[in-house]
Amino acid sequence: MSGRPRFRSHRRSVGGVKVVLYREHGGPEVLELAERDVPEPEPGEVRVRVAVSGINPTDHHTRAGIF
Repeated sequence: MSGRPRFRSHRRSVGGVKVVLYREHGGPEVLELAERDVPEPEPGEVRVRVAVSGINPTDHHTRAGIF
């Protein structure tokens, strides 16, 4: 195996990515799984591939309506 990491794409359709949305404050029950088109970068912008993402306590408190 080369020293380069291998990433699996989580894309489910051409031009789309999976996203998790919330439209109201609350627990995990308010989270919604959806697909969105990948926007084209504007001049002077770049597209970045995100291999891993996460949340921290501040994200959780914001979603829960504590902040």
